[in-house]
Amino acid sequence: MSGSKKRSASDIRKFVFSFLVILKLIVGTNSTAQNFWKQTNGPYGGHVKSFAINVKGHIFAGTIGGGIFRSTNNGASWVAINIGLPKSDRISVVTEVEDIAIDTSGNIYIGISPGGVFRSQNNGASWTVINNGLEYPYVSSLAISPNGDIFAGMQGGSGGIFRSTNNGRDWTPVNNGLTLLHIVALAINSRGHIFAGTSGLGVYRSTNNGESWTQTSLDDATVLSLAINSQGDIFVGTHYAGIFRSQDNGNTWKRVDSGLPLGAIQALFFDTSGKLYAGLFNSGIFRSQDNGESWAAINNGLANLQIASVTVNKNGHIFAGTIGGGVFRSQDHGRNWIMTNTGLANTNIQYIAINAGGHIFAIIESNGIVRSTDGGNSWVSINAGLPKVEIFALAINQRGHILVGTAREGIFRSVDNGDSWMEFNAGLSKTWIWALAVSSNGHVFASSNLGLLRSSDNGEGWIQIGTRFPGNAITSIGSNPEGDVFAGTAESRAHGVYRSVDNGLNWVKADAGLPATSVQAFASNSREHIFAGTYYDGVYCSVDNGESWNRLNTGLTNLYVNALAINAKGDIFTGTRSGVFLSSNNGENWAPLKSGLAHDFISTLAINPRGEIFAGTEGSGIFRSINSTTAVEETHNVLPFSFTLEQNHPNPASPTTQIRYQLRQAVKVSLVIYNMIGQEVRKLVDAQQPAGYHTAIWDGRDNAGRQLSTGVYHYRIQAGSFTVTKKMLMAK
Repeated sequence: MSGSKKRSASDIRKFVFSFLVILKLIVGTNSTAQNFWKQTNGPYGGHVKSFAINVKGHIFAGTIGGGIFRSTNNGASWVAINIGLPKSDRISVVTEVEDIAIDTSGNIYIGISPGGVFRSQNNGASWTVINNGLEYPYVSSLAISPNGDIFAGMQGGSGGIFRSTNNGRDWTPVNNGLTLLHIVALAINSRGHIFAGTSGLGVYRSTNNGESWTQTSLDDATVLSLAINSQGDIFVGTHYAGIFRSQDNGNTWKRVDSGLPLGAIQALFFDTSGKLYAGLFNSGIFRSQDNGESWAAINNGLANLQIASVTVNKNGHIFAGTIGGGVFRSQDHGRNWIMTNTGLANTNIQYIAINAGGHIFAIIESNGIVRSTDGGNSWVSINAGLPKVEIFALAINQRGHILVGTAREGIFRSVDNGDSWMEFNAGLSKTWIWALAVSSNGHVFASSNLGLLRSSDNGEGWIQIGTRFPGNAITSIGSNPEGDVFAGTAESRAHGVYRSVDNGLNWVKADAGLPATSVQAFASNSREHIFAGTYYDGVYCSVDNGESWNRLNTGLTNLYVNALAINAKGDIFTGTRSGVFLSSNNGENWAPLKSGLAHDFISTLAINPRGEIFAGTEGSGIFRSINSTTAVEETHNVLPFSFTLEQNHPNPASPTTQIRYQLRQAVKVSLVIYNMIGQEVRKLVDAQQPAGYHTAIWDGRDNAGRQLSTGVYHYRIQAGSFTVTKKMLMAK
């Protein structure tokens, strides 16, 4: 723990040893350093805010949280192209790419909020900031006039419209006549007249290249989108006020939304034949074939109806960007849609849970639940029976049943690995569920807007225990090995941690030493140390069941903790707004684990039975460790004189056991478990390793993550010419 007293020689040795363990995890077991992380093959999708298509047909998609992606094959696959794009002040990732514009020379301009305007002159391979003159670079919209001048609309800071006459090198405000400077959309007609949509005062027009502006008669709407057809007709999409059309350059307007539901018109776009498409936030895509007079829904196959952007290529293929579901494409004028997200790693992962078989379950913001049964190599959506609302919480009980908490619809359960779901709300009204946790004695606890809930029968029935709990804003729930329950709150009148030793019937405040901030995550190790991750003050530890807490932040450079996870060796991982950190000495010291991690905002962490750790990000999907975090321990200070394989301990395994071995020199090592008939069931080590003392941990599972049966097994080491086989028992 922290303190001002001198460290003893023993303390120093412990620190050095812990540093070496951390270094081992970071660089792996190979003689040359490698990345700790790699991105999984999905889940793909995410929040696609903007589109543009160049003359080659290359599609550019601007996202929330993941920067910009490019497809050169009509949306079949995507690659991130973010070299040179900014990091935000809050998190070190690209924020919202609000708009994209391409000039006649092929230069690409993107507006980022916050961040300003960036330009690429090499098809997105790299980007350069071009903000000279932009006072507050909160860019919401971009448009390029026929003479090549670029206009940028602002939605933050001092707002307004800026113009560049030299390809973005310099910008000048052009706000004369604008009475509202919150600009949401820009469009320019063939005559160079500019139309600006505002948040609350409708549409403004400039007929002199932005030198002055006049408010049109559409003067009281919140504008979300603008589009102009080849005849010069102007269309305005609004926030819950429908669509308006002007056929006289904005002098008069007519509402044209027959057949459209009331909603937020996020996007408007024309195809090459003049058909007009409207994207609504919660209602999907609508098409008008009579210049806006009437509309019809075209949502067949469109699995996500939260539309944020629409574009059409020269072949008439339509691309729809959604909130949470990524990109959908139609090649038949909207009659049918297919998802085209391969490589679009922009998903916002809210939570990850892993069952005893190693199957991974992840909540994607605005897109339900996905599952991987092969370590993240492939993913499937598993939402059959779930309501079409946000999912906030996920937990797996001791029987392998999965419970999820939803917005407004309460709790659902799956007993078939997520293939189907049923509502389990007996004893409570449908409500918002914010967090779920299963205690070590099998009780399920849920945080809701009704307070705390508990089920003692696998979710069959629920009782409210919130009446005995001071406050409803419960941000996290945890449990120690004895089944005591800890709840962290964010409510000002009840800040801190509360503990129950009687399954939630009674609660006491247990936060001496904790700051007045919300606790985002709990974790408990085998030594009964309880760790709490806080919103802005790092990690705290209690060794007395929550009676007191100590701050443990040495080396933790970001104190916004979102997640905690502990592996079988007791190593602690913390997910922050600046990546993942590791402690191998009970939180005394932390080291960053960032190599290979392309996105720093970590929202959730989980460790599978093989010791591989998975990190969910806010905007770039899921990353996983390349190697197990538990397979190998660091060597001692004195090198061994011979090669040795020791008997496993404990023996019988029940089912976890340790296998220790010594290497006299650096060598390629293979350590494999075999069944009684000589079949390989688990490969624990297959790597070049340094001389020293090593330990491999076997959890009783095979290479596919399946729990093996009781019986006799053999383990065999081959280290150069040294080969030894030993027998062990498993008794569950």
